Amino acid sequence: MSSHGERVDAGLIHAPLYDGPMFIASLTVVPALALFVTSLETTFFDRYRTYFQSIDNHATLKTIRLQAQILERETTRTLAGIMIVQTALCIIVVLTAPAIVESVGLQSRQIGVLRMGTVGALFQYLFMSCSALLIFFDATRIYAVLQVIFLGTLAGLTLALAELEPGTLGAGYMVACITAGFASLFAL
Repeated sequence: MSSHGERVDAGLIHAPLYDGPMFIASLTVVPALALFVTSLETTFFDRYRTYFQSIDNHATLKTIRLQAQILERETTRTLAGIMIVQTALCIIVVLTAPAIVESVGLQSRQIGVLRMGTVGALFQYLFMSCSALLIFFDATRIYAVLQVIFLGTLAGLTLALAELEPGTLGAGYMVACITAGFASLFAL
């Protein structure tokens, strides 16, 4: 909707300076999401189920607290491990952005957009994974508040920064993702 947007023959509007590098940046979260889903369906769910079974089976408070600690450690270990992988991938993409842009036929002025989009994607992964875990713990109100924070921050920053120079495209997304990522981590 900004001045960077162009209408294609089919009538759709796109922003070529933004869309290509942001698509590539969004692809960087695929490995982390695959690891997260795999972990969620295996180790995390086993720890989660054991914790709630201890409550259902009227275990001692000591046993329930022990299961809660195990679940918390497993959750933290899983998130930290995947964030390390995602951060490494993010650093590689940020450092090799000029080569990536050249190899896929983008313009050199899109390097900054790719870099900001990649950093944003790192924190969007954190936001998505922490939000998903909140749903497991039936924290739907907190989840909803986080979604509103993300939407509001993303919309506000997009409106505020959309008309600036092309080098700032992606900055609103990046800052919104960083904000939402840390907010969801704190909430979790």
